[in-house]
Amino acid sequence: MPNVLIYRTLPAAPTARSIAGARDWRARTRAAVRTPWWVVIALLLAALLLAAPNLANSQDTAKNTNPFAGNPEAIHEGRALYIKNGCSGCHGVMGGGGMAVALIDDNWKFGDSDEILFKLIKGEIPESTMPKLWGALPADDVWKMLAYIRSLRSEADKGAR
Repeated sequence: MPNVLIYRTLPAAPTARSIAGARDWRARTRAAVRTPWWVVIALLLAALLLAAPNLANSQDTAKNTNPFAGNPEAIHEGRALYIKNGCSGCHGVMGGGGMAVALIDDNWKFGDSDEILFKLIKGEIPESTMPKLWGALPADDVWKMLAYIRSLRSEADKGAR
C-alpha cells in the first residue's frame, strides 16, 4: 500500500469576537445554573396569585346580567330613575339622543352587554365620555334603568318592522 498523506485543515485562529462570545455564553450558563430552584417556584407562585383575581372576575362577568330584565314594574321604576337622574337631558326621554348618543340604535362604542352598560353608568370605564356622577347609585337602581333602556330598544325594533 502506498504511503498516503492525510492533510487536515487547521482550525481558524480565534478572533476577539469569538472569544468574547464564548465568555458571554459561559457567563449566561453559569448564571442560569446558580439560580436556586426555590426562586423559580416563588416566581411561578407569584404569577399565579397575580392572575387569580382576573380569573375570578372573568367568572363573575358571565353572571353579571340584569335581574330586572323584562319586569314591567322595574321598567316603570327605571324610567322614573332615568328621568330623575338626568339621563334624559343628554340621551332624550325616549333614548333617541341629543347631546349624547342615541340608546335605541346599534352603535355602542364599548359593547351592549348588561355588564358593560352597568359599568358605563357607574363610571367604571375610564375611556367613556359619560359623566362619572352616578357611581354612588345603588346597583338595583342602575339595573332598573338598564331594564328601561332595553325596553326602549325593543320598542324601537318593533317599530322598525
